Amino acid sequence: MTEKQLTAAVKLVRNMCAGKTKATAEDI
Repeated sequence: MTEKQLTAAVKLVRNMCAGKTKATAEDI
């Protein structure tokens, strides 16, 4: 996994924890 993918994954998790339901392939 590259650093860019890792950063995107962390952001996706943070968004889900924040209650955001928008989790599309664009976030990966």
